[in-house]
Amino acid sequence: MSFQGMITGRVGRPPEMKFLDSGTAVCNFSVAVRQPRKQGTEQPARWVRVTCWARTAEFAANYVKQGDGIVCYGAVEVPEVFQKRDGGQGMAEAFTAHLIEPWSYRPEGAEGAPPVVRQAPQPLPTPQPQQAALGYDDPPF
Repeated sequence: MSFQGMITGRVGRPPEMKFLDSGTAVCNFSVAVRQPRKQGTEQPARWVRVTCWARTAEFAANYVKQGDGIVCYGAVEVPEVFQKRDGGQGMAEAFTAHLIEPWSYRPEGAEGAPPVVRQAPQPLPTPQPQQAALGYDDPPF
């Protein structure tokens, strides 16, 4: 059983797409997830390995680039414990994404953010008088 969840962060490693013998696409990449501040100190980012399958994998391989902000919806997998280089233990967090959406950290109008282009709404069309149906001059009611 897995927990459903959402992660938000920046892509740290470019997506790598592979195909299984059955022809199913699988794509792997990593996401740096920021932690909330704790008592005014900045917490280090947590790295999450993201795996996606089929159409979601094709989307990630074609449109997700290193450094992009994304939101992933999917299943939180059981973390894997591993031995660090310094001898300590670490945990590799894994996530299986079912849906990926682009996301921007910069609010509209912030310095360095792309300009927001908005168009004025188009006026509603003026209703045209309807032609009499079947050659009658007066409406049937």
